[in-house]
Amino acid sequence: RGVLEAQVGAGALMAVVFAVVMLRRAVPNFRTAYWGEALRFSLPLAPASFFEAASSVTDRFLLEKSIGLADLGYYSVADTLGSSVRVFNQSLKTTWIPFQMRADAEREDGRKVIARMASYFSLAILTVTLAVALLMRDLIPLVGVEKYLPVVGLVPIAVLPDFFLGQTTLIAGGLGLARKTEYSWIISLTQLAVTVAGNLTLIP
Repeated sequence: RGVLEAQVGAGALMAVVFAVVMLRRAVPNFRTAYWGEALRFSLPLAPASFFEAASSVTDRFLLEKSIGLADLGYYSVADTLGSSVRVFNQSLKTTWIPFQMRADAEREDGRKVIARMASYFSLAILTVTLAVALLMRDLIPLVGVEKYLPVVGLVPIAVLPDFFLGQTTLIAGGLGLARKTEYSWIISLTQLAVTVAGNLTLIP
């Protein structure tokens, strides 16, 4: 409960900060003529986000029914240690999407610039993934939690899904530029179906 309350408090505080920053650059202007286009673009992203969130929790739900709490704890620790790749991808995503939109809107060669930069985006995620996988055994003693050492061998496996999911940022950005967001929920639903099928098959 404390963690959740802290997240709510931080979110409320940052909402005020973001509002102040946005109001310095833009004036709220609600025009019904724009609503249709905005809804067509954004509504398909809502179920896509739901399916993505569901994909991230199905593993714990199924694991609880197949393994003991101790093993589930090891899995959770390995996933937590590997989640640094996920956090890094999220931080990149917050800059990548605006960069894509600006390059496409303001430059005649915007698509070529985006294509070139996409390689560097993937390289950055790959570098962090390799660093986490190879250096975690040396980093854990610095943290001082010796009980994490038994799961170090699982971290290289745990970071792989986060690496591949990081590449979907490029696809999502492309769908946004092409205004083809209606495909987003289909992609996310497919991911959820494959994830559940894989868990049901491989976890036992």
